[in-house]
Amino acid sequence: MFSALKRLTSKGDAPGGSARPGHQAMAHSLQKKFSRGVQYNMKIIIKGDQNVGKTCLFHRLQGHSFMEDYIPTEEIQVELMEHGSEI
Repeated sequence: MFSALKRLTSKGDAPGGSARPGHQAMAHSLQKKFSRGVQYNMKIIIKGDQNVGKTCLFHRLQGHSFMEDYIPTEEIQVELMEHGSEI
């Protein structure tokens, strides 16, 4: 979503170019700040029946590759992860 917003707003930044009617071009300093990514904290709860992929989903959210082998998780797990997302 943010990459689409960035793409739409950066079109009018070229010299002599203009933003779409009713829109303002994003300031160059803001574009530079967002290009480095955004750090944020969030709490998520993944709840569901057994053998539906909750742990696999959690690993994918962390940026790890898909786990094809099924390894059952036997307990409730709490984990802190720092995640930076590129815009």
